[in-house]
Amino acid sequence: MFGKEFDLVDYVHDWREHRAYFYDYQQNLTSVPTSWTNLFPLDPFVAASAGRSYFRTDELLQLVKEIKSLEDRKNRVK
Repeated sequence: MFGKEFDLVDYVHDWREHRAYFYDYQQNLTSVPTSWTNLFPLDPFVAASAGRSYFRTDELLQLVKEIKSLEDRKNRVK
């Protein structure tokens, strides 16, 4: 499908990802992740990291908070 154009039927954000719905050449309703399309400009972080980092700084800081919270709960149970 690379380089092909389809008419967008719907755009949906479910609990996992953003998806673009369109009718394929056989008129079947099909969907793909919007990251596979040019519906939105490339996220600057994704472009700059070029696959070298999967997490942004704020996401890593949130992960640290979550781990600390789990450790605190574990220590209270002992």
